[in-house]
Order: sequence, then structure tokens, then C-alpha cells
Amino acid sequence: MKKLIFLISILTAIFAASLFAQEDVTPPTLTGFSFTPDAVDVTSGPATVTFTVNATDDISGLSSVTIYLESPSYLYCSSCSGNFESGILEGTYTGTLTIRQYSEAGEWKVNYILLNDIVGNNYRYYTSELETMGFPTTLNVYYTPVPEIISITDILNDQGKRVRLSWARSIFDGIECDSTIIGYSIWRRIDPIPEGTSSLKTQETPKNEISGLSFDMVGKSDEYLVACDASFPPGDWDFVLTVPAIGAENYNAVAPTLADSTIVYGMHWSVFTVIAHTDNPLIFFVSEPDSGYSLDNLAPHTPEGLLASVIGTDIKLTWEKVTDEDFNYYTIYRSTESGFDPGSIEPYTTTIDTFFIDTEIGIGIEYYYRISAIDFSGNEGKFSDEVSATIVGIKEDNAIPNSYALFQNYPNPFNPKTTISYQLPKSGYVNLAIYNNRGQLVETLVNEYKSVGYYSVTWDASKVGSGIYLYKISSGEYSDVKKCMVIK
Repeated sequence: MKKLIFLISILTAIFAASLFAQEDVTPPTLTGFSFTPDAVDVTSGPATVTFTVNATDDISGLSSVTIYLESPSYLYCSSCSGNFESGILEGTYTGTLTIRQYSEAGEWKVNYILLNDIVGNNYRYYTSELETMGFPTTLNVYYTPVPEIISITDILNDQGKRVRLSWARSIFDGIECDSTIIGYSIWRRIDPIPEGTSSLKTQETPKNEISGLSFDMVGKSDEYLVACDASFPPGDWDFVLTVPAIGAENYNAVAPTLADSTIVYGMHWSVFTVIAHTDNPLIFFVSEPDSGYSLDNLAPHTPEGLLASVIGTDIKLTWEKVTDEDFNYYTIYRSTESGFDPGSIEPYTTTIDTFFIDTEIGIGIEYYYRISAIDFSGNEGKFSDEVSATIVGIKEDNAIPNSYALFQNYPNPFNPKTTISYQLPKSGYVNLAIYNNRGQLVETLVNEYKSVGYYSVTWDASKVGSGIYLYKISSGEYSDVKKCMVIK
């Protein structure tokens, strides 16, 4: 009897299970789906995406949720899943998915979402269904293979026109792939040059090449653009130099500029961009532009051999020429006190010559002089040794010069007026005229007969531009030419 009861119990259980299995079981239901973020950058390493799923199972409760994701070219599928407490009938489930570094860029598709309950029922929600329900179905995976400019800084203790450019490598530098970087090129944007700096000498551009790089074939491949625009930024650009790729994390190169920032002409920013090149000239990666400035950090040498001598009622200063290539003009300081500090007073005058005749002299007063050299960047060199001179005589009103002389204009440089003095030991026809540096006549100041004596004439340069001009005197067999500088 006991065996029969046991057999009946088993048959009853089997029959009950069969009846249960034949019931129409409602599948799990997806009520919400999202992922954060919806775009990931895998340039420097793997990226993690968090998925959130809202779902219900009215009968048994969910046990797990699995999401399958496909890359654009179906290179591989990735999935994320979460295991949940048995018997949960509805709720919010989260899981994470890691997109590995250098994964294929583009829109990754959610192929389907799989809901599983605790009794083994499951249901797939495919892309079309997700889109109909208004849920997101794509994840944007991207990387930025462009190099990144870190800094553009001045080179210390030089004559200017150079900066050190530092940049971080492209992610394809030092790895074997279809777009391995073989070198970098540096480009400088063509911008207006500050007035007054065109006469400065530009540092020579380094001469180097990368085997296989063809800079006249630069372009872009629309099929290969990956979170970057492989084309030049706006504007016109000069090619500067190239640097071979060696797999370094960061690179440095010294690049020339066309102008320095100076205290005279103000700031001048030089804009650069760095391009990472592959062995395919149509595939390259362009950095964001960045800017920096160069400085002339070296002042001119000190003028040597300063001498002061008395000529009649004037004091004449002479000195040796400085040899600096970026020399601009000399600054003269004057005081009536011995041991004076030129840095604490305003300059007395300036000149481009290696002599100066001081005509503003008081009788019996000892004058002290020091000079310095100024370059085009406004740097002032060290002051010369001090010299002095005293005028003890008096020039009579009817004094007669004993020689012809054309004196240096004062002030010089100037804007807009200067005075030119000359002396005639003989009466005669005098012509005094201004010429530009091409020898073209600019203006005639004197063109008439003059008696013996001392003369001065003022030139108003308001109508001419900045630059060096010549003034020439002719009288009988005598002629002389001197230079002056207009600075506006």
C-alpha cells in the first residue's frame, strides 16, 4: 500500500508539473532602458559605460539582464550582465560595460537586450523594438589621435626669433597599426608683422626631413576622420620643420618666429600647429593651434672708446661702433654732476652715428657724458665709462669759421622735427637737401647764396614715413652727407 501511495504521489507531481508547464506564461517586460554616457573616448585607455534597465516579471521575478553590443564593422560583440536577487518582480537594474582602448570608432549598436527570470523564461528586445519604444540604441565610441600642443615658450638668453614648442604624441605613435605615425611637421600661421621689425634677421630654419613624408600631398580622407578634422585650421600657414616619430610620450622642437615681442612694438603672438603623419600622405592628424611669443633676451654690447673734445664752443663725443647685428641706435646721457646714474634720468639725445656734437653748452660748466646702445627690441646695453669736457671760450658774434662743416642733426632719431647745422668759411651758393635711402630727393631745405657764417635749418618730417634718410650739403667744391632717422 505504501508503495502505491508513493507512486501516486510521484504521478500526481508529474501531472501537476505538466499542467504548469502548459500554462501560458507571460514573458518578462522591458519598461525602461538608458546608458551613461552615450559617447566614450578611448584615446588614453578603456572606457566604462553604465547601463540602466527597468523591467518586470509578474510571475516569478527576474534573475538577470544581458545587453549585447556590436561594433560598426561587426568586429566583435560585447555584453554586460547583472545577476539579481531571485524573486524580484520589478525594479531597476544596472550593469557596466568596458570598451577597450583603440576599439573601433563610430556608432556601436545595441543588438538586443535579454531578460531572464528565475524559472528559465527569457525574452529578447531587438534594435527595431527598442527604437519603436523610444529607447536609445547607439553608443558613440571615439578617440582623438591628434597630437596635443603642451606649451610654446621663449628660448632664454638668445637674440630672439625662436621658441621651444612641446607637444604630446599621437596615440598611433609607437604602436603597430594601419595608421602608425612616422613623423610630425610644425606649421606657423602667417600673420601681420609689427611695424619696425622687418629689418630684423630671422633665425635660420632647421633643415631636416623625414623619409617618406611628402608635404605637397597633404590632404584628408573623409572615411578616416575620427573625432578630429584632418585639415588645416583657418588661415594661411608656413611650413617650418619636421621631427621624426620615435614613440616618445612628449616631443620638443625649437621653431623660428618672424617677430619678437618687444617693449617698443608690443606683443607679437606666433601661432603654431603640429601635424602627425602616417605613411599614407592622405591620412594625417592636425592638432589644435596654440600660440606663444619670442623675446630678444640679449642686450647690445657697451660702446667702447668714448672721448669728449672741445671744438670751438661745442663739445664733440666720439666712440667705437658696436658690432651687434640687431643694433638700432645709441642713447646719450648728460649731467653736470660727476658719477651720475644714467638710469635715473631721461636720455639727453639719441643718434645712429658714432659721434655727436653738443651745441647746447654753457660757458665754464663741466659736462659729464655716458652712452649706451639700444637694439630693435628696445634692450639697452650697459652704460659706457664717464667722460667730461668744459667750454672756457666765447664765440664772438662776428666770428668766422675756418672750415666747412655739416653737423649731425639734433635730435636724432626724431619725430617730426629736427635741426641741421652747418658752417661756411666762404660765401657761396649752398644747396642742402634730404634724400631717402634709395637716393630719391625728398625735400630741398636750402638752395640759395649764403655769406660766411654759422647756420641752422629745421626739417619737418611730418609728411614722410619712418626710416633712415640722408641729408647732403654742397657749396663750391665742398660737399658732405650725413644720416638721420625718423621714428613714428
